[in-house]
Amino acid sequence: MARVVKADGIVTIVFAHTDVAAWEQLLRALRTAGLVVSTSWPMRSEREARSTAQISAVLGSSVVLVCRPQAGQEEGFYDDVVRTLEHRIAERLDAFESMGLVGADYFVSAIGPAFEVFARYQRVTRLSGEEVDVADLMVLARQTVAQHAMRRLLGSDTLAALDAESLFYVTWRWAYLTAPVAADEAYKLERAFDVDLGQLSRPGGLAVRSGAAFSLLGPHERKGIRIGMSPPLVDVLHRACQLWDAGRRKELEELLGATGTGVEPGFWAMARAVAELLGDGNRERTMLLGLTGNRDALSEAAARSPVTIETPTLFES
Repeated sequence: MARVVKADGIVTIVFAHTDVAAWEQLLRALRTAGLVVSTSWPMRSEREARSTAQISAVLGSSVVLVCRPQAGQEEGFYDDVVRTLEHRIAERLDAFESMGLVGADYFVSAIGPAFEVFARYQRVTRLSGEEVDVADLMVLARQTVAQHAMRRLLGSDTLAALDAESLFYVTWRWAYLTAPVAADEAYKLERAFDVDLGQLSRPGGLAVRSGAAFSLLGPHERKGIRIGMSPPLVDVLHRACQLWDAGRRKELEELLGATGTGVEPGFWAMARAVAELLGDGNRERTMLLGLTGNRDALSEAAARSPVTIETPTLFES
């Protein structure tokens, strides 16, 4: 296509794939062929009722990439490209909002704008001289999308209060709800949030691997949660849901008081946001709504609790 297109012509490619490696191969191929993505648009292209949509995280959209033969290019520095990338993705995602994109589609819709920026340069390097690869671009795009989406969902103050594991949890629920996610996609999300899926998949952890996919566990599915000093908010949230559901009010108040989460607005905002994301009848949603519905009383009781965390397993389920 690059060989036959005229100098002022365009090449339009429609592409959709859940495998991140397929996107990387496509973008590398465009780069090698000398085609630059000048703009892109997501396009609703799949039936919501198709069988695979009910059992896994799949795309409902394709991405239309509008490409042109590349003109002269220069080298770019990583920090400058990151700032441009963040601005461009945020700008384009605002335009995509009205299309009703969610989850995996939202992540994929950002690939085009990201490559619009990346393709302006012959190569992008860090200050060390190391070249930035397409795989790094995909991670950057995910980070930017997640930050943009979570800022809209939670607000800037709550976003700043969340640790990496908790932000990973909220973003996963926002993007995939309770659907299993292919390992390749999960690992890309892992890199974007700088978390360790291996650690999160250990007994008592937040995730579980089954075959070639990962699933995120709700509070009703987790056992052996350990709450130590400076715990991830998601672990406190899930243990709090378990205690509330079991009617163990005193232990719940002690947990919220000892961790300081009872008076932490970001903790309650996270719980409320995830509950709103999940559908009616979902067990995790029911537990979250029960907990957040009693926020005021629990916060007051937690503030009076004299319990402090002295050992890493004080609040073990």
